[in-house]
Amino acid sequence: FLSLSIHRITMSANQHKRKLASIANDDHATTSTSAPSEPANKKPKTQSTQHNHTHQPHAIKDKKPTVDDVSNEVKANHDYDDTCASAPSQMDTKIWTIDCSSQSATFDDYLHHTCLQSAAAALRNGELVAFPTETVYGLGANAFNNEACNKIFVAKGRPSDNPLIVHIAERAQLWQWILKPVHSDAHVYCLPLILEKLMDKYWPGPLSIILPYPCQKLVEQSCDSKTPISATSTSIICDKVRGDGKLQSVAVRMPCNAIARALISLAQCPIAAPSANTSGRPSPTRGQHVIHDMKGRVYGIVDAGELACDVGLESTIIKLDDSHDTHQ
Repeated sequence: FLSLSIHRITMSANQHKRKLASIANDDHATTSTSAPSEPANKKPKTQSTQHNHTHQPHAIKDKKPTVDDVSNEVKANHDYDDTCASAPSQMDTKIWTIDCSSQSATFDDYLHHTCLQSAAAALRNGELVAFPTETVYGLGANAFNNEACNKIFVAKGRPSDNPLIVHIAERAQLWQWILKPVHSDAHVYCLPLILEKLMDKYWPGPLSIILPYPCQKLVEQSCDSKTPISATSTSIICDKVRGDGKLQSVAVRMPCNAIARALISLAQCPIAAPSANTSGRPSPTRGQHVIHDMKGRVYGIVDAGELACDVGLESTIIKLDDSHDTHQ
């Protein structure tokens, strides 16, 4: 009986060992089958997470910002004031290149320059044209055309109630284009003597003079007669030039740059022009500056290189105090 019991216990132990061995073999087979996929999935994740936390911060810290980074940051911060005017759609900007390196060309020579003739035609048709002056490059539009002048504010991203300076090519145009429309009788209004002397000395040149421009009565007369001002024989400086019509005055300048004067003469109208840059950027003194900043935002650019703007600063603006005797 004892031998039989020992024999049965031995058999049970052997059977148990065989079962354990079988289970172990099954577990090993299962593990071998699933091992290539499961740990492979977990391991790359662990490595990727570790890489992001250990190496990437150092790469960001050591990276120096590029021009594109700065440009993208400016765009993200809305460099242009969206409340002023909506950004213009991209257009094919015409580039008219004029070589003024020899500095021998005269005002009469530029009057026959085909590039300036094309640019002047665009201004007459209500387009925006950037052009050089002796101060900085200007962004020009027909000062009689309200729609054209509004394009200036859209292209620059500038508040639409900021007044603009009007440019003329010769002294006679001050009366013909600016003063005559609002002063019907030449004997009623004459320039103060001090302004005459300033013009004699500093025109043409970088001096802008603010003059009274009582055009409201003319506007009211036009409204009463139900005849648009643009359809009358008299043209007035548009509202967009005069702070959205809030001002009864206008700033006038006669540049000494021969290219600018020829362009104005060929356009046959006064040209309203602030500096040719988007709002917040430096005023440009080279054609390439304008192309880099305004290409795609304006109809055309007269590129006269870097020698055209010999002054390199905006004009001086003066206004006569009404409390003084201006005729002495």
